Parts: sequence; C-alpha cells; structure tokens
Amino acid sequence: MVLSVMKKDLVLAAKELFDAGLVLPGEGNVSMRLPGEKAMLITPTVNRYSDLEPDDLVVAGFDGIVDEHRSGQRPPSSEFRIHAAVYRQRPRVDAVVHVHPPETVAHAVLGMPIPLIVEEMAILLGGEIPCAPYKRTGTDQLVEAVLGAIGTGNAVMFANHGLLTCGRSLTDAVDTVYIVEKLAGVHRKAKSLADGELPRIPESERRELVKMFRERFATD
Repeated sequence: MVLSVMKKDLVLAAKELFDAGLVLPGEGNVSMRLPGEKAMLITPTVNRYSDLEPDDLVVAGFDGIVDEHRSGQRPPSSEFRIHAAVYRQRPRVDAVVHVHPPETVAHAVLGMPIPLIVEEMAILLGGEIPCAPYKRTGTDQLVEAVLGAIGTGNAVMFANHGLLTCGRSLTDAVDTVYIVEKLAGVHRKAKSLADGELPRIPESERRELVKMFRERFATD
C-alpha cells in the first residue's frame, strides 16, 4: 500500500474514533506499520482530530527517529514507544490504536479486567481483557507493563488511563475498540444485576472458541 493511501486511511480511522466519542482532542493515538520497514505512520502529538489532515501524520522508526521528508511539522505522539514495542513483539500486527472509551476507562480506573463472559470475547479478542498496572504515561515502564499484560490477545487496558488494541489491519484494530467498549458496558450492567459471581464460558468451550480467534484475528 502506498504511503498516501495509508495516510488517508489513518486519518479517516482517527476521525471515526473521535466522532464516536471514544477519544477527545489531544488524547490517544493511531498508527500503521509501514510494510517492509522498521517504521510506522502515527498521529502527531497534541492531536486535534477534527483538524487532522494526511500531511500532519508522522513517519517514525521504531527507534523514534522521524523521517522529516515524509512527515508533518509536529513530533509523533508521546506514546510512540508502546506502538513500536507492539510492532516489534507482534510481526502480524499492522495497526495499533490507543483511545479512552468511557466504559472501558471506568474499568481501567479500578484496575478491573473484563472476564470471559460473552462468546465473542474469545472469538474476536482471544479471551478476557486484561488491565496493565499503573505506570506513568510516556515511560518505558508503561511499555513494559502493557507488553507484560496483553498476553496473546489484541486488547489491553492501562490502569487509570485507557485502552490499546491491535490487529492484522487498521479495520481490525478499530473494530476491536468498539467491541471492547461494548463489552465493558455489558460487564458493568451484568455486575449490577448479578447476585454473586458472573457465569463464565466453560473452559472446554473457551478452547474451541479461541481456535476461531487464532485462525482469523490472532497477531502473536
């Protein structure tokens, strides 16, 4: 895929997430792996999604070095380290999204994983949605915490912060945000109705459902 097309696609995805209320101006970041390079296309720092244009995007190596000839005037998002680390660890990941969806962030504030209570969690996400322990934003410690928590799935929350998703395509990574936010709401409502522990998917069924995930969505 040529860079100009990737830039247009990434801007459209970022604006879609903003319009859906899953991120506010100045929050979050979206990136795509550049094919055949140890580099990514990523939204700039202090990003206002309503004003974002393809020429504002940044091409940066996984080491953080910006390709000034293919980039806008602003530096990459301060969370580029997490994106780079995911790309290094997951060769099949082609896109990473970091946003702050309200239902999901409520769980992150509590450090509360979302357990495997709905079939689609296993099929589309690979299992429960973990929550990485709190580490300050923009630090190597946060990167380590996220990589340590994500397991083999495609979504992870950061305590007191937000959500990261990844996928084999930009569409997969964006769709995963919507799925996680819906499931966070389902979990909250189910807990309010429950008398005791929530029922879980049986382990034998989970194994069969995860096989579907690994065929279609797995990135590890």
